[in-house]
Amino acid sequence: MATDAIDLGHGVIARFTSCTAHGTRTGAIIEFGLEDTPGYCEGLVTWCGCCEPAWTLVSLDPLHLDPSVACATHPEHHGCIRDGRWIPC
Repeated sequence: MATDAIDLGHGVIARFTSCTAHGTRTGAIIEFGLEDTPGYCEGLVTWCGCCEPAWTLVSLDPLHLDPSVACATHPEHHGCIRDGRWIPC
């Protein structure tokens, strides 16, 4: 279940996912652009839970992840999430 959307800037939104059994945040769905626009994509980043964690959660508030996040379909969507902001690479 995705909850609590935050605007990271540069047209990037993060919607947290959580474990309904424990109520803990396990990752985020990262959205690039608007659903109706060319170049829109979204992907899941995980830092705990049933999926193999691929990112390290440095801070939840403000959101800070390591390593960077990249869209496999649209290489222009590549950046870092630091201090709750999207920093394009």
